[in-house]
Amino acid sequence: MKGKLKLNLSWKKGTIEGVTDSALESDIKLIKETFCKTITQRAAEKIEEFAAKEMEGYYDEYSPKYYRRTYEMYNNSYKQYLPDPEGDTYRGGIEINSSSTEHHNGMIDNLKEIEGNFQSMKFSEEDIYTSVWDKGWHGKQTVHHVGTTRYTNWTDTTIIPGTPHRFDRVSKKASAQGFLNKLERAGFSAVTKQKYSVLKFS
Repeated sequence: MKGKLKLNLSWKKGTIEGVTDSALESDIKLIKETFCKTITQRAAEKIEEFAAKEMEGYYDEYSPKYYRRTYEMYNNSYKQYLPDPEGDTYRGGIEINSSSTEHHNGMIDNLKEIEGNFQSMKFSEEDIYTSVWDKGWHGKQTVHHVGTTRYTNWTDTTIIPGTPHRFDRVSKKASAQGFLNKLERAGFSAVTKQKYSVLKFS
């Protein structure tokens, strides 16, 4: 017999049963979304814990003698930050918040009597960051007697100092390689537990 006997098995791209380009693309997209959503959500949760720890230290280092505490800074000076994705970019962490810190009596810019009630000026994010998270201030020494309650007033000069750079310490914890590695492991774990059209992890 002349020539050679040939046996050819051939497949065309996209002809594997149940496997299509669109299905694979969909699975890959889901992997990326699952990974990014997981690590940004976990980052926001853990960084919020770091911030809470710093606020505990802020409150523990000074016991006010002249004003009652509302714990507004402890409960409301920061919040989780999880914005909608921008293209392929996901973000997660915390942001300085002033929406609920109007009546932190240890940090009053201006005290006014309005029909027997007293209202303080609302603090901006910059005020809270600079005064509490960066400088660690606790208020000022001079006391104003208002009825049966005594308040400090920040328009005076003698600042009660505290531990500075608390936000920087939160940032250092959030950028530590060990912390970032834990986030990645959490992301990969979520990816392997996700259900896909074609791909499977074992």
